[in-house]
Amino acid sequence: MKNEKGNKKEQIKKLYSKFKIAWADPRKKAGIKLLGYLIFFIILLLFASITSHMNKYKSPINKTTTTTTEPDKYNDKQKALLTNKHAINYVINI
Repeated sequence: MKNEKGNKKEQIKKLYSKFKIAWADPRKKAGIKLLGYLIFFIILLLFASITSHMNKYKSPINKTTTTTTEPDKYNDKQKALLTNKHAINYVINI
């Protein structure tokens, strides 16, 4: 059991040393950064798609609304505009 843990530690140390060597090379450093951004955006897109699908399947909780008001008639609206005293001034300069 201790051998397996020691073996894992050695493997991690080897990977870390390979990473340090790759990080020193500018081309490999750019590739590592690009891979990091790619992983970041994939995770971001997965998170966004999962959260958008969560709202679709939620059951509505007491979202029953009833409207019993009658819609205003066009003539009533015109009369209301004529009876209200709005102060509107138009100035046209030519």
